[in-house]
Amino acid sequence: MTILRILYNLGREIKNWDKASQIALAIALILFVLDIIVLATVPELQTQAAIGGVGLMLAIQAIVMWGNRNLVTAFTQAQRLFIVGEFAQAATVLEDHIAEEEHPVIDTLVLLGNIYRNLGKLDASRNILEQALERRADYHFALYAYGKTALAQGEYDTAIMYFQQAIDNDAPDVIAFDLVLATYLLGDNIKMQQLIAELPELDESHRQIFLAHIKADDSVSALDSATQEAGLAFWQAEIERFVHTPYGQAIARETEQMKNLL
Repeated sequence: MTILRILYNLGREIKNWDKASQIALAIALILFVLDIIVLATVPELQTQAAIGGVGLMLAIQAIVMWGNRNLVTAFTQAQRLFIVGEFAQAATVLEDHIAEEEHPVIDTLVLLGNIYRNLGKLDASRNILEQALERRADYHFALYAYGKTALAQGEYDTAIMYFQQAIDNDAPDVIAFDLVLATYLLGDNIKMQQLIAELPELDESHRQIFLAHIKADDSVSALDSATQEAGLAFWQAEIERFVHTPYGQAIARETEQMKNLL
């Protein structure tokens, strides 16, 4: 079944190759078939046929690699669009891919869930991430993504649970900030202080400025202007994206307070 699947996927890719690569592969496959026939029917040429067969297999592999040189997977294409903020285009790429692919890889589902969240389609995000978690309940990227969507919906208890599960399953340390954020928005200040004490060093400006804010000291104004500006821009984008949710409204209030500290 796996071999058939590989051949099927290869067939889908070949139609996007340049003409020269398609012709080269066709010739190589014909010669390989002829070589197999000689190997099976002409005993005195078996040694030469075997050597030729190995050479043709290497040639076919090289042709496939060359033919695929300019191809970009749907996941990679969507990921690039996601990074530059083209969320609608990224969603279309993955939706088309999933419609054609019977068993899309789990990272494709997680990425689409993240894209939907950034488009404000929180129910769609949650549904696709549930599919990912049905595949693998301990996958930290899926757990984190689900927690982020729950956070955006204002379900802080659920977000905390999924962030903690992601951390317990070897997620990157930076997720600890999201756990702090959800705990803060939930209003559990004692737990939040415990989590802050365990936080790793934060590099991202939006995390730095929000952490400085919730520490309730003069740390926000102590940040350099570039960090302040980039951090506030991130949270302003969060407000615009999730203005219709309790999370977005809470972030709006916190962001206004941050601005007053500058």
